Parts: sequence; C-alpha cells; structure tokens
Amino acid sequence: MSKTGRTYTEEFRRDAVDLLLSSGKPAAQVARELDVNVNSLRTWRDRILNQSGGGSRDAAGGEAGAGASVEELADEIKRLRKENEYLRRQREILKKAASILGEDPQIESLREDFAITELCEIFEVSQSGYYKNVSRQPSQREKENESILNKIQMIRADPFKDNYGSPRMTEELRKHGFDCSENRIARIMAEADIDASAKAAFRPKTTIPDSNASPSPNLIKDLVPGGPGEIVVSDIIYIATKEGWLYLAVIIDLFTREVTGWSLADHMKTELLIDAAEKAATQTPITRQTVFHSDRGSQYSSNKMRKWLKARNARQSMSASGYCYDNAACESFFSILKRESFPDGCVFETQTDARRQVFKYI
Repeated sequence: MSKTGRTYTEEFRRDAVDLLLSSGKPAAQVARELDVNVNSLRTWRDRILNQSGGGSRDAAGGEAGAGASVEELADEIKRLRKENEYLRRQREILKKAASILGEDPQIESLREDFAITELCEIFEVSQSGYYKNVSRQPSQREKENESILNKIQMIRADPFKDNYGSPRMTEELRKHGFDCSENRIARIMAEADIDASAKAAFRPKTTIPDSNASPSPNLIKDLVPGGPGEIVVSDIIYIATKEGWLYLAVIIDLFTREVTGWSLADHMKTELLIDAAEKAATQTPITRQTVFHSDRGSQYSSNKMRKWLKARNARQSMSASGYCYDNAACESFFSILKRESFPDGCVFETQTDARRQVFKYI
C-alpha cells in the first residue's frame, strides 16, 4: 500500500517514536521498517519529546533524560548508537571466534597476531591436524555448504527468524537464490548444532460466550473472498507479563492475509475490539460488502460491537461453538507471533516490553 494518504493514529505515532528512541537505529532505517515517511517520523519525535519536556520512555516504560533538549537527546542517542555498534562488533568477533573451532582457514587469518601453538590450544585443534587440513583444499560441495551455512547464520541473526527450523529456513534460502533440498539444509544445520527453538505454549480461555446473546450464523463456510475487505476475521489472545496480563485483538483480511488492525490493552472489554476494528477500517473499508467473522465471545456478541457493524452495514458471522477452523487465519497468526517474537516461556518482563515487541512485529 502506498504511503500517500495513509492516516496514522496518535497511538501508532507514539509507538513509532518509542521504537526509534529505544532501538538506537537511524530514523531512516526505522522509517523503512515501519513503511512511513522519515520526515514524518522525525516530526513525531520532536513533537512528542517537546510535549514530554524532552523525556522519552525507556525500556521499562519510565522517563529518560527528563528536562533535556532535543539536541541533547540526539547527542545521547548518537552516543548510545556508537556504544551499541561497539558491542555488536564485539559480538561478531566472538561469533567468528566460535566458528574457528576446526576451521583452519580462520586460524590462518589470525596467525599475524597469535602463534599457531596458542591458537590451536585455544580452539582445541591439534597442531598436526591443523597442518594437515591447511594442505587440503575444500571440495566444491564443502564450499557450497559453507556458503549456505553463512547465509543461515545471517538469517538467524534476525530476531524474528532465529528459531527457524529446516523447512522454513529452506524457504527463506530459496528467496535468496539458494536452490537446495530441505534434507541438505537439515544436515547442515545439524552439523552446526543449529536447532529450531519452540516457545512454550500457553492457552488461557479467551472465548467466554454471553448466554443472553444470540450468536450470529456462520456466513463464511465454504466462502472464498474475491478481494480485499470482503471477509475479515478477528480474535483475542492473552499476553503474559510480570506486571500483569495484556490482551491483543487483531483483525485479519482473509484475501490479503494481512493484519489490518490491532489493539493492545490491559482489559478485554468491547472497546478493545472496536479500537482494532476502527484501525482496520482505515486500511480497508468495512462496508455492506464485508463479512465480519469471529468466535462467539461476549465482546463480539455485545450490543456495542453489533451497533458498530450495523452502522457500516457489515454482516456479522460466527463460528459454531467449539469449531475454530473458520478462524484458522487468526490462530495461525497468533502461533507465529508467539513463536517468533515472544521470549522463552512466553512471559515478558514488563508491559512496555510486550507492547514494543508486538508493535515491532506487526
């Protein structure tokens, strides 16, 4: 979707500025990631910082740099960015050092600074084995495998792809021009001790029907959308933090399979759902051509939600009790969201951490 004419909520602008200040990335890079105009992002940053007296939210949601000017904050961000780059380079050095174990060409590249005796001892490689391997040239297959492994490590450096197993890694590699089988990728990953990491699942009950409300009929069974906005599906999940529960409502367009609207709050009232639906309507209009499908949760069968849909002449649809297959798009999205962006154990330290990660991912 073109950036021209898009409308951004105040919540989106504040989240975007929060991501800019907390990530230490250049404004241009953050703007590209969020698909927004970089000048708009800078304008939002300056306005929000001025409104808060120069303060900005830190990682725990508190105030950082209260009373500082925009220029001082910019200098501080620049300093932190340099420090972050220094730490990143240190981490890269350690990663390269870890890969040296048994890889003699890497040891060879360090000979200018260290003795072979020291290097072999540090990396637990025998000197005889080192000199034997130096004289042997790698085969074409070994060179290809090394190139593939390097790309796998680059892909897994992305925090949203660091748990990819061989099936999804094979798909990702093919996007980058590597035409190889899943079995080969699985073997390379296994030899490098790279495993897919699964997140612990948690499934609190989010669907609490209202016994006094009549459920709407299922209108999307065997129905295939022909264009955007024809069928949208919605659901709500819990997000655990050490500061308490958060609740995430999403709206997904079944034609594009994209999240067109979402809302995150510390309550599960109908207003949470309507806020997500309002945001979705700014991306793809919800009209009389729209079928709005969900489960039978009380938020969806509430008078407020039904009035909101009626005002737009949209038709409401609900799955049968205990039947979640019509809402599989939401279930799939939530599963991937938790697997690729939630911490181990699926419990965030703070609510600010959870909001920041959900905003960044979506």
